[in-house]
Amino acid sequence: MSLIYKFPKLYDWVVEDMLNHPDMKDFYDNVFYDMLQLDKLQEGSLVLDLACGTGLVGLDIAERRPDVHVVGLDISDSVLEQARHYVHERQLKNIVFVKKDIFALTSENISEVCGIKDNRALFDMIVCSHGYTAMKNYEVVFEHTLSLLRKNGCYIIMDIYFPERSLKTRLANKLIAQKLFGADQFRKPWLLLKDRFIDFKMPETHVKYFSISNMLYVARGVNQQEN
Repeated sequence: MSLIYKFPKLYDWVVEDMLNHPDMKDFYDNVFYDMLQLDKLQEGSLVLDLACGTGLVGLDIAERRPDVHVVGLDISDSVLEQARHYVHERQLKNIVFVKKDIFALTSENISEVCGIKDNRALFDMIVCSHGYTAMKNYEVVFEHTLSLLRKNGCYIIMDIYFPERSLKTRLANKLIAQKLFGADQFRKPWLLLKDRFIDFKMPETHVKYFSISNMLYVARGVNQQEN
């Protein structure tokens, strides 16, 4: 578990500081939510916020679509406690945060684990924001989540990538991304979607953050696998 996960308020401060960067804020507020296409979700749809942290993405989805069910999944007690505080603060009734390893979640127990009364067996959308670069076995995680996504459901991955392999980015990846966040910003998790899903799209923007060139992207694909 990354160092920053032990301090959820610091986690939120770092995330909010990034999102307040003019280019990142515009990308998050506009491009990211355009790619989610929340208006296309049917009433009662089930959304998974994978590796949710303090739940900022899941909370926003739940607030924008009060008629869908949102589940935030993480393994850290500290960030989930903060996420549940936000649920109470924002008075949301359609989102739950669950501490569980993703491999313990199956198509047979989604309803039970997530507390969904209508016995829906699969997710209609899976979102992972800044999670796949921090997972040690991310490819295995992705394969498992495919079994949890309904056919024609959409999968969204948002993260940061270092497009340059300079001394500065290598040091930043090792000393900041890996040590603080447990992340590898040279990783390309969007290829998982590109290789397996249809209607793949990936808008991106390049910004300077901590004097380092960052590529912020959101990748989206539609599942054609029958589960």
